[in-house]
Amino acid sequence: MNNQEINRLWVLIDKFRGAFDTTELYKIMVYALLLKFLELKKDELDFYDKEISLGYLSQMYGKIIYSEHLLGYLAKVENFYNIEHGVLCETIDTILYKADENSVRHIFEAVNSIEIKEQKDLYEFAKLIVERMSLQIKKISNFSYSSESLVKLEKAILNTQDGMKVYDGYCGSGLSVNEVAAGKGTVYLQDLSVQIIGIAAIVTILSGNKIGSIKCGDSILNPISANDKYDRIVVETPLKIKYKTEYLMNIEEWNVLYSNCGESETIGIGHAIARLSENGIAIVLVPMGILFRSTKKIVQIRECLVEDKYVDSIVELPPGVIPNTSFTSAFVILKRNKKSEEVFMINSEDFFVKDRKVCSISDEKVAELIEILQSKKDVKNVSAKISKKTLKENAYDLCPHRYIMNDPMDNLVIKDTEKIDSQYKELKEELKCIERNLDIIRKRFI
Repeated sequence: MNNQEINRLWVLIDKFRGAFDTTELYKIMVYALLLKFLELKKDELDFYDKEISLGYLSQMYGKIIYSEHLLGYLAKVENFYNIEHGVLCETIDTILYKADENSVRHIFEAVNSIEIKEQKDLYEFAKLIVERMSLQIKKISNFSYSSESLVKLEKAILNTQDGMKVYDGYCGSGLSVNEVAAGKGTVYLQDLSVQIIGIAAIVTILSGNKIGSIKCGDSILNPISANDKYDRIVVETPLKIKYKTEYLMNIEEWNVLYSNCGESETIGIGHAIARLSENGIAIVLVPMGILFRSTKKIVQIRECLVEDKYVDSIVELPPGVIPNTSFTSAFVILKRNKKSEEVFMINSEDFFVKDRKVCSISDEKVAELIEILQSKKDVKNVSAKISKKTLKENAYDLCPHRYIMNDPMDNLVIKDTEKIDSQYKELKEELKCIERNLDIIRKRFI
C-alpha cells in the first residue's frame, strides 16, 4: 500500500462527504472493502456471486441490483464466517434504505478503482477508515475507542500464541482484539452496538484471524457462551459507561467476579477474571480514579483483587493516550494463576512522546517497557514491586505514581553555594526589618 493510494482514498471520502453523514460514508466504504476481499477469495468461497462483486455493483447497483440483493449476500457471508445472523446486515440496512442509490453506486465504483490486490492492504485500508470513523463515533458516550499506541502495548503485553482464544466483550471497531490476535489466535467478539459490530466483523474478516464467534449483544447479561474461557482478553470499557442499580443486581457471578459489590467502572475487571482460562492473561483499560478512589465499594473491589492475587501489574498511562480526551488511565493486567502477593507497577509517562495533544509510543520504547514488565525489575522513577502489606496500609491504592515518585532533589544542581548562602542571609535580614516595622504599626492601633 503506497501513499498515493492512501491520498486517493481521502480524496474519495471528501468527494462524497456532502451526500452522506460522515460515519455512514465510512461504513459504506468498509463494506465495499469487504466485497473487494470476497472477490480476491472467490475461488475459496462456494457462495461467491459475481453479480454482487464490487465491479458489477459499480455499474448495476440501483439499476438491476438493489439493497435486498446485497443484504441477502451478506447473510451468506455471516453464515460462512460464523457471525451471528444479522450482524452484517443490520449495520448497513438502515444506511442503504435511506441513501441515494446513485451515490452508493458511485462509492462502490470509487473504491473498486483503488488498486488493491493483497488482503493485507485491504486490512490496512480498513484500519485507516475505521480509525477516522472512530473519532466521529467517539462522541457517543458508550463507544469503546482505542488508539494506535494502546493497541501496540496490548499486543506486546498479551503476546498471543498459536491456537489461543482471544476475547473482547466491548470490541467497538474490533481493531484492538484483531491486532492482539495477530493471526495466531481465534477471535471472539461482542458489542452492544448494532451500528458498530458489523464493522468489527468486517475488520476481523479482513485481518485474516480465525473467527470463533461474533455476536451483537450485552456481554455482561447475554454473553457469547456461559462456558467458554479465553486465553487472552482485552477490555477497553467505555470511559463514560454508567449502569443502573437494577442492572447491577442482575449480574451473575459466573460472568462477573465480585458482581455483588461491583460498580459500573469495575464490571470490566470482574468480567475479565471470570472469563479467563487457568493460564490466561487479561488487560483492562480503566480510568485512573478507580485505582485510588476511597468509596466503600471501590476499596472493597481493590482489596479483593489484591488479596485474591489477581492483579499482576499496573501500567499507568499518560494523559492524552486516548485521543481528544483529558482522561488519565491505566492498564490493569490480570492473571488467574498468579503466585506472588506483590503487585508490579510501572509509570509509563516517560516512554511516550506528546505531539499536538496526542501521546504516541515508538516500537523501541514498547520493547523497553515490555522488558521491564516481564523481568519485574525495579527501575528508579519508573517501576517497583509493591508488597501486599504496603498496599493494605494504603487502603489498597493501586496508583503507580503513589509508590513511584521522582525525587525533586535528583535534578537539583547547585553551582555556587556561597552565593546562595549570602542571598539567604540578606533575605533573612530583610524579613527581620519587615517584622520590626509591623510591630511598630501594630502598637499604634492597640
